[in-house]
Amino acid sequence: MATEELMQPKYTSGFYIEQLRGHKEIVSGSGQKTGANYKRLIKTLEPVEMVLRSLEIDLRTHPNTTWLREFIDDPYRGHMALVEFLQFLHLNPPSNDSSDDIGDTDKSKVSKKPGSQKSVKPDVLARSHIDEHLCLQSLRVLMKNKVLRFRRDEMDLSQEADEIGSVIRIFNMK
Repeated sequence: MATEELMQPKYTSGFYIEQLRGHKEIVSGSGQKTGANYKRLIKTLEPVEMVLRSLEIDLRTHPNTTWLREFIDDPYRGHMALVEFLQFLHLNPPSNDSSDDIGDTDKSKVSKKPGSQKSVKPDVLARSHIDEHLCLQSLRVLMKNKVLRFRRDEMDLSQEADEIGSVIRIFNMK
């Protein structure tokens, strides 16, 4: 058994897809920002930078595993979810007061109120231009991956692969 098969990815394919969809849903305003569903969704979300970093690492360190096949195949279609998320990031740039520093990865705030316990609340809605970079890195890893190339030939994913390639070329021209 290969050592790559023994190491487990940090999160499941479903977790990554749910996180990407959740961030899109929150920012696009498809739900009310005061409702119980909104609050529940916020509680389940991790900071987008952390999600994209973990995803890129998992894609890079698990190149030939069943986890990667699960990420690419139905129902997740992770490669297309990444393309859609990259387009979403591009159409919804971070606000001017967002951090752009690569070294500024700790976006958590400590809340200390009288009479309450100290709690760490990560700013799950924090965005930076690094998010686009991390999303592109994940797409590059997928494009170089043998499993995706095999799946592309096997399942006629050439149109999707061409779309991913064109998105990467557009962002490289910036």
